[in-house]
Formats: sequence, structure tokens, C-alpha cells
Amino acid sequence: PYVDQWWDGKFDFTSGDFINLGSGDIQENVDAMMLAGGSIDGVVRDELTALPLQSVTVRVVDDDNTFIDLFTTGPDGAFSIGGLVTGDYKMWFQAAGIPYLDEWYQDETSFATGSWIPVTPGGTTTVEAFLEPWGTISGTVTDGLANPIGACITVETLTGTEVGTAETLGDGSYSIEGLTADTYRVRFDDCGVGTYATEYYDDAGSDPAAATGVVVASGQETSGIDAALEVSGGIDGTVTDIAANPLEDICVTAWIGATEVASTSTDASGNYLISGLAPADHTVRFEDCSNSSYIGEWHLDAVDQASATPVTVSSSGSQTVDADLERGGRVFGLIRSDSGQALADIEVALYALGGESPIATTLTAANGFYSVNGIVPGDYEAHFSD
Repeated sequence: PYVDQWWDGKFDFTSGDFINLGSGDIQENVDAMMLAGGSIDGVVRDELTALPLQSVTVRVVDDDNTFIDLFTTGPDGAFSIGGLVTGDYKMWFQAAGIPYLDEWYQDETSFATGSWIPVTPGGTTTVEAFLEPWGTISGTVTDGLANPIGACITVETLTGTEVGTAETLGDGSYSIEGLTADTYRVRFDDCGVGTYATEYYDDAGSDPAAATGVVVASGQETSGIDAALEVSGGIDGTVTDIAANPLEDICVTAWIGATEVASTSTDASGNYLISGLAPADHTVRFEDCSNSSYIGEWHLDAVDQASATPVTVSSSGSQTVDADLERGGRVFGLIRSDSGQALADIEVALYALGGESPIATTLTAANGFYSVNGIVPGDYEAHFSD
């Protein structure tokens, strides 16, 4: 086949030349020299069995990821896309309607990493694509009495990247398809309702580091990934200043070990509630989100997590944890150059006397001003760096 073209020897409408005709005009020499096009031929196969795959849509794109042409494979898995201008192309194989993972040639997940396919004038470049049959994770979610419940299920890689989600059906069952062969974490929650505690498989609580990995093989269903969610516990309380005045916009976070598992902020009355917590020991931190100079602390006036008193959360009910925050000191100023120009993005660090690490840092604004709030009373040194 020959390469399509626009007059005069152009390959797209935008760059084609106009033929200007007036009444009764004749335009001569509207000629064309058709160029022999190249083609890309090949077969799409099952990665495990090498059998040909029908109903795979093969798309050809150029170096700008602009669509050029497509072909849908028949029973023999074969495809042929011709009339291509000399150059390099990439191919996207889309397995719509059949249980295989889409891919870029060869076995890549993005245009950027897909392999180039060279095309020469009148030549045929032959390629083969092997699509991976997807894996599936399935199971059932119930309450502690084995009654099916509505739940949201999330499949994550071991590094925390979300790759699939589902909600349970009326019988508590779920199925998540389209997974590549790998080991995953599976998280269960009640879709934000707050009645049941979030947990990772297998009864690992809300800490992803404690999750049991779920192995998925190509073309296989990993079934029986079930969960029985416990009714959630919670932590509530009121945050005030030392004169018992309620404080709004104080951030409250709950932690299990080094992992922050939930957070909220106080309302106008200083009240807060964190629900959906797993039965476990938690530490609780209070921080001023409103930039009103209150000093952050852990439960029972602790200065760090290591000295904080743990709060034991049960499977139901709420533990009350109040706090009264002391207003701290404030340091502010203006940073200028030696010519008097206000300087933005200068780092300001405060050090306690004799301290090796700063107790607070900030950057100057566009007008050169900075402010550091919520500082524990004491003596400090300020350091400025570009």
C-alpha cells in the first residue's frame, strides 16, 4: 500500500496546500507522487500458552503519541497496519473485553517506556506481542458475627501504590480483577462510615507494615482473602488553653508506633472525635493548625512520642483524651539584602542554646517577612541561610 498524503506532498491536512479556484478556473498540475508505505505485521499471543488472542485492539502512534491507525485481531491473533510513513512508531495493545492486561510493546506499561518499531519504505516490520492474563483477588467481608457487611477493599503494592478497588456485594463478596503477577497488601474499611475499624489482611489492624502479603499469579484467582471487621473504637475529647477556653483548629493525630493512622481537628467548641480505630494502644498528638502560637504536645503534656502515655482503644466505645495547650512565644522579622531588598525563601532556623538541631524552621515570604509561632519559653539563637 501507498502512504496517504495531502497535496502538495504533505502528510496532514494542516500542512497541505490549498487549491484556490475562482468561477470557471482550472487548476492544472494537481499531481501527486505516491510513496510506498511500510507496514507493521504481527501476532498477539497469550504470554503463558503462546496461543493467539482474538479481539485485541492494536494501536499505532508516532513519536508524539499521536494516533495513526488501529487493527483488531481475529481468531488467528494476527494484525497488519500498512501505509506508514518511514519512521519509528510505538504500539499499544488493548485487551478490551478479554481477561488480559493492556501493554505497550514490549511488555511495558507506558508510552515513555514502550519499545520503538522502525518502519522503512515498502518494508514490513514483523513483531509479536505476548499479553499477560490478569490475576484476581476475591473474598468475603463480614462483621464479627459472620454477617455480610458493606465494605471497601483496596489492593496496594508493597510500597503503597493503589492498583485496584472494589465494594462488596449484598452477600459480602468482592472481586478485584486486572492485577499483574505480584505480591500485594489488601486493605478493608467500611467506606468512611466509621462503624468498623480499618484493617489489613490478615487481621493486621491498620498498620500496613504488619499486613500479610497476598500473592497473585498470572491468569489465576487468589480466593479466600476474607476479613471479619471489628466494630471500631475511637478517641474523643476537648482541647482548651490553660484558662479552659476552647481552642478551634487544633490538629489531633492518632499513632500506632511510628505510623499515623488517623487525624482530625477540633471544632469551635474545642471538641474532636477520631473513629474507626483498631483495638490497640495509640499515642495522641495535639498541634496548632491555626498558627495561633499554641505549643504542640503529646497526651498528658509529653514533649515527644517516646514519653507519651499510650491510650488503649477497645473494639467499641470511645476513650476520652483532653488537652490544655499553653500559648508559646513568637519570633518574627524581615530579611533584606545589603542593598535593602526584601529576600524571599530565606530559611530561618531557631536553635535552643547548645542544641545541634533546630527546634523550628520556616522560609521568608515574598515580602521578606517570616514568623515562627508556638515556641516553648526559653533562650534561642536564630540562623539565616539562603
